[in-house]
Amino acid sequence: MGLRVSEKEALERGWINADEVREKSSQRTRSAGSSTTVCSIDGDDPQSMLWRALLARYPRAAAVRDLCWEFAGAVPGRRFRVDILWHSAGLAIEVDGYQFHGRIKAGFHRDREKDRLLMKAGWRVIRYSARDIIKDLSSVVEEITELAKKTPQSN
Repeated sequence: MGLRVSEKEALERGWINADEVREKSSQRTRSAGSSTTVCSIDGDDPQSMLWRALLARYPRAAAVRDLCWEFAGAVPGRRFRVDILWHSAGLAIEVDGYQFHGRIKAGFHRDREKDRLLMKAGWRVIRYSARDIIKDLSSVVEEITELAKKTPQSN
């Protein structure tokens, strides 16, 4: 079962931000009937599965944009996006699959650079393999919940 919502509803629910709408609008072709873009989180990929599970468990966090899908801006001046970002918990959650992260060496190195920059910016980075999410989604959500409850320790 999938979920498809309009841009307006996704904005109201805090699943996307106004900058993302402007970015999509500038990329959108100016044709008749293209005034509404659909934001889809209904994929069967592991990232979508994890997002839906977190959304079901923490709907308020997503509604107030504390829990964000494909968040851009976690590191000022960098264009990358964090798969799922939980602001109040300081968590940057990344989903890795062999298809996108294991085949190409440059992608692996880009992910390590992204991790370092996120950590320097104060985020706690946690990566899950696609296999872990598919195999035991509830355990992944529980682990994220435990991490969200812990305050980062300062040295």
